[in-house]
Amino acid sequence: MKTTFLKFTALLLIVAGNFSSCETSDTDIHPLVGVWDCVKFAYVANGSDILDEVAISKGILTIPVASTPIEHDGKDRWKLSHTNSIWFACSLSDNLIELELKGSTFMNAPPEEEEIVSALMNAYSFIIRGNELIISFTGAENKNLLIFKKQ
Repeated sequence: MKTTFLKFTALLLIVAGNFSSCETSDTDIHPLVGVWDCVKFAYVANGSDILDEVAISKGILTIPVASTPIEHDGKDRWKLSHTNSIWFACSLSDNLIELELKGSTFMNAPPEEEEIVSALMNAYSFIIRGNELIISFTGAENKNLLIFKKQ
């Protein structure tokens, strides 16, 4: 009986300890969350030297949460504001990223906006370097990076 009581008490302490370690902290905010200015497209061939930088005249990416499931509420979707508003659902795994177009106000989108949207839809990874968000993507000739600067 005494052994059973000790095992039961030990189990309760383990369970209580696991629940207390699951608390979330308001100061632990993912570094992607925030407002980012689109600043340029670029090309990298060898993984380190950024070449062929092309400035972007406008565009703001708002990231309200780091990752949203596909069926998540619209308020949690990433939003690109350019000439139109474009919303994306995001899926993250470490530095791998997948963005799915979930809605837009596409009306007479200029070529630069179409390029940004295409890059985001073909994104596969990202890094944050200082106040820059660098997204790697496929599908464009002589462009494979989309660079944002945090506001």
